[in-house]
Amino acid sequence: MSEPFITGKIESNPVKRKEMILKAMESVKLIPPESFLTKFPHQLSGGQRQRVAIASALILNPRLIIADEPVSMLDMSVRAEILDLMFEIRDRYSLAYIYITHDLALARFIGTKIAVMYLGKIMEMGDARKVLKEYLHPYTRALISVTPRIFGSKREKLILKGEIQSGISIPRGCRFQPRCPKRNEICVLEEPPFIEVEADHFVYCHFPG
Repeated sequence: MSEPFITGKIESNPVKRKEMILKAMESVKLIPPESFLTKFPHQLSGGQRQRVAIASALILNPRLIIADEPVSMLDMSVRAEILDLMFEIRDRYSLAYIYITHDLALARFIGTKIAVMYLGKIMEMGDARKVLKEYLHPYTRALISVTPRIFGSKREKLILKGEIQSGISIPRGCRFQPRCPKRNEICVLEEPPFIEVEADHFVYCHFPG
């Protein structure tokens, strides 16, 4: 919990640090916070460890938090508690999240905007509900087709062939083209533009739709 103070080189007073740590722990409902100060990570539950991580992120009063799969290792009941806590903190402190996840159903639930990435490149981006319901990129379609009931209706599964390429050996042209069912010659030769197909809906593809 003290690490943000050290890396950020702020608040050298140990008494003040402890006060701020206790306040942050209380804000994530680790109560009473004093009882957690001497505990080691293995003495905490998965949900409690996640609360400590969130409290640590709040220490520096950020406007943006990057959350990389923050609930993927938790039981479903605990996931709901942590997500509710994150929403509460977002509203209380007027901050924003960049939420990284492989769970599209969860992304639809928590996100206002979404960016679908492949090999480090954004394939499609825009309003979360629009992208997941009116997707234009074949990779987005493949992901949604294997996500159970993301919009309450069944979709024909699109199983991609081949394996994901190495990040240090990006394919020529469109990086998705080795696995794309719509691949054409231009996809191999030229990198597609990142275009705004309609208001707040962008796609990286030669043949969107």
